[in-house]
Amino acid sequence: MAELFSKNVTTAVRTPRFAVLVDKHEVNWKAYINGIVQTFSQVWGGEHFIIVPTDGKTIDPAFWKILEAYSPDYIGRYIPSISDLEQADIKKYEEIKARHKAGWGLSDDDFKNQWNEKATMAHLGGLDVDKSLSEELKNRLSPFYFDDHVVKENVFHDSHLAYPFTQIEHIVESAKDRPTEIFSPLEIEDEAYKLLALSRVGALSKSYARTLESKGFTVKPLSTDPEVFRLRDYIEALEENDYDPRWQRAMHEDSDKLPPDDFIHKLPFKMSMLHLGKYYRHATHRDWQENITVVVGDTMDDYCLYYCLSRLHDGVFWMPDSHLNEAHKKVIANRGKADEDIEKFTDIEGATSELVNTYYKAIKYGHDKDKKINLTSATLTTRQLQYRKQWMSEICFSGSDILPHCIIVPFDELPITCVMQVIEMNNHYNQQDIVFQDRQSIGRINTPKPKNFNPVNPSEHRWITTVNIDGFRPPALPFLGSTILMGMNSVQETRVAKDELAYFCPNVAYFGGDIDSITARPTISLPLDADILRDYFADSGYTTELSDKGSYLKDTIERFGSLEQTATFFRTESKRNIFDQYLVTKPDQGDDEIVRLSVESRTYLSFEAFRRKLGDENEAITLLDELIAKDIVYRGLIFQCSRCRLAAWYDIGSVSSTFTCSRCGFNQTYNHSNWKQPAEPKWYYRLAETVYLFYESSSHLTALALDKLRLEAPDEFHYESETNILNPQSEKPKQEIDILAISKGNIILGECKDCPVEPSDIRKYLTIFAQLNIQPTQFLLATTEQTVASTVQTELDKFKSHRLFTRDDLYS
Repeated sequence: MAELFSKNVTTAVRTPRFAVLVDKHEVNWKAYINGIVQTFSQVWGGEHFIIVPTDGKTIDPAFWKILEAYSPDYIGRYIPSISDLEQADIKKYEEIKARHKAGWGLSDDDFKNQWNEKATMAHLGGLDVDKSLSEELKNRLSPFYFDDHVVKENVFHDSHLAYPFTQIEHIVESAKDRPTEIFSPLEIEDEAYKLLALSRVGALSKSYARTLESKGFTVKPLSTDPEVFRLRDYIEALEENDYDPRWQRAMHEDSDKLPPDDFIHKLPFKMSMLHLGKYYRHATHRDWQENITVVVGDTMDDYCLYYCLSRLHDGVFWMPDSHLNEAHKKVIANRGKADEDIEKFTDIEGATSELVNTYYKAIKYGHDKDKKINLTSATLTTRQLQYRKQWMSEICFSGSDILPHCIIVPFDELPITCVMQVIEMNNHYNQQDIVFQDRQSIGRINTPKPKNFNPVNPSEHRWITTVNIDGFRPPALPFLGSTILMGMNSVQETRVAKDELAYFCPNVAYFGGDIDSITARPTISLPLDADILRDYFADSGYTTELSDKGSYLKDTIERFGSLEQTATFFRTESKRNIFDQYLVTKPDQGDDEIVRLSVESRTYLSFEAFRRKLGDENEAITLLDELIAKDIVYRGLIFQCSRCRLAAWYDIGSVSSTFTCSRCGFNQTYNHSNWKQPAEPKWYYRLAETVYLFYESSSHLTALALDKLRLEAPDEFHYESETNILNPQSEKPKQEIDILAISKGNIILGECKDCPVEPSDIRKYLTIFAQLNIQPTQFLLATTEQTVASTVQTELDKFKSHRLFTRDDLYS
């Protein structure tokens, strides 16, 4: 009969996650950031996109860590154009513009109308992404992709990101409680603070402003009097994401020169977040314990590190190093001077001081004991950051009080466990119960559509539907999405993201009809754990088969009832001691409680053998009843054949008033001569053969290690028994892997040892890892030793990530 079960399925509506690659060696990177942000500002959810530097061949490990945490749906690259030169090199820009004007022979008006479009489309080369990097991006991130086109979205200065993205201009008119006013960000001359402001408020290009005006928007410049509303006031408002003008109104008579009270909520990036909310998973978010992060540095890597981290979590800031240095120098120069000779901070230096004060304020001036300020940098050393920490204390209003609350954290060691999600408001928790038959859903997913727009235009409004299935958390493998979400055409529409299943909506093609008639509604197929891991290895040219030990482990777990019950049993020392008796090959002379039959090469235990290890008769009775009920041990008698003299064990089911010799076949009535001692026959208990082989081969260590992983993520854990991987092209065509697990979507492979670990045991896995197209997240070594040798630790450190379970870890 087909297996029927139901699972709770939760869906949500979110915008795409987009990572843009940019040339890390480009000298005009600040202009390119401006062009990228202009494009981001026009896209639904664009504030949440990230920018990643690369040389086209490699990506820094810290940015890989960010990419894997962010889990982008799409990956693109920035293509510079002549328009970028307007900010990067105005002289060269004007020369090119004049040359084109002379060559085209157009009137001033006609030339102006054509120039902006042509300048944007005239490319100045571009980032070439190596094929190997493209493949690595696919394998490690599992984005939406088509054929070999992984980095497929091109971003230009002030461009329109069309399909598969949603332009704000196409949906704003149908938005409920639609906004009607937007402010142009304040013009800032200083390059660093202009970049800082860009990251917080976005950009409003002239072309985008005109488009919004055509949609009924009032576009207002954020013009203020710098004597009344200073740069430091603007930066403070942006960093705190809040503007409270009451104290400024009290200080200045010309309060009409202050910006509007609500300007902070009417800037371009706020528009890109139209009806979107930022959410954290309650299981990982600990606001009262999460430090704020300050990235110090002037380079592109520093800025992009800050930009990316600020999209993963609130409380991330950027401190331009040159500005910190200048403010510090001013403090040093003023030391020892009379009050009347002290030089005041310039507006730039004042803004820098205000930034430091903002950091201190963010941790409640040190009163929140669990929160610190993480200082990090992509380019500065730990020693250099120690100096910056001191400089910050010298320009902070509280002075050295801030020092105990600042800690130096290398940028590749920053914790990224809690990641922000951008989801449509009130559309993040849609639940339905789906019935499965033979692991295939009987019904389809009720795909949610955007709630805060009416109507939803199917030709222009696109989104991502996320799916979370209770008790099912597959790894992010590029080929797996279309296997699970059935009815979607390809990996261009489905994916397994880091923390969810996702599919593109409403559909890849539109030939007319309303939103309800064309929205995709896939069915769900839940592959077995073994099938997922089989396909994982097959992607690298391996086939898999359950090893002998794997068969013993699988059968033993089935007999005990579950991995948890198996591990619970063998975690108890007294019960391991009972099973140790089954491995005894030479029982003590005169000990009739443990009997070794040489012909069978198996050992049998009496009730007393159980009792003396447990120390309690009732406990022994209860345990034997349980093990017999689960077919783990069998009750029987030991008789010696009166004809061929074979001493053998006979299951109770094969014995009546007679027994048949298992060697010579002689059926005989048993009497005292067949058992000799004691006066009455004694029950002896045999261990099921697969369970005996399981324990003899120390597979209980595998069960203990797997269960320890399960305890860390009980609802997001999958595993397979010990498995052989086979590849005829390899130096070693057949190799056994002890631990194969998927925990929280992460693939973990490992080794179990009941003897001292040798470096060669670890090198075996280093070779396997190197031959896999998609790297496992972690290597796990489980050993009954308390420590490992330094030579073994050296090999372990070669893995990107590893864990070590010692005897205490396994048995506690």
